[in-house]
Amino acid sequence: MDDGENGYLVDPSDIAATADRVTQLLEDDQLRQRLGEQGRETVREQFLTPRLVDDFLTLLADVAGADRTG
Repeated sequence: MDDGENGYLVDPSDIAATADRVTQLLEDDQLRQRLGEQGRETVREQFLTPRLVDDFLTLLADVAGADRTG
């Protein structure tokens, strides 16, 4: 996660900082929309099954000594 790019990172014990970020999101429709879109894209690229399968196939190809492209 990139703080301010696809979400916010705050210390969970810092209630004031958390409240500030939530307030920003509630008050700024464009910011909320941008962070939501970029957050979904980050999840799609890094955590969904097709990405994980591709990583796994690349690992298997490396172990087998094969040249896997694409």
